[in-house]
Amino acid sequence: MRQIWEEVLRVPVGDGDSFFALGGDSLTAVRIVNRVRERLGAALTVLDVFDAPTVPELTIVAHRTLITVD
Repeated sequence: MRQIWEEVLRVPVGDGDSFFALGGDSLTAVRIVNRVRERLGAALTVLDVFDAPTVPELTIVAHRTLITVD
């Protein structure tokens, strides 16, 4: 998750860093959501990024939304 944030935001990201304080906006959130879905298989939404604006918080949400394939 942290690597994805750093790639998209192009800044180092710490556990307590807020998505918004790092310059995140709705378009950046879409990019993060898409990369998380592709790489980690989690079905996040842009609203999830807004509601869980740190790496640890969004990681918890991502674990709850993992896409399972039967």
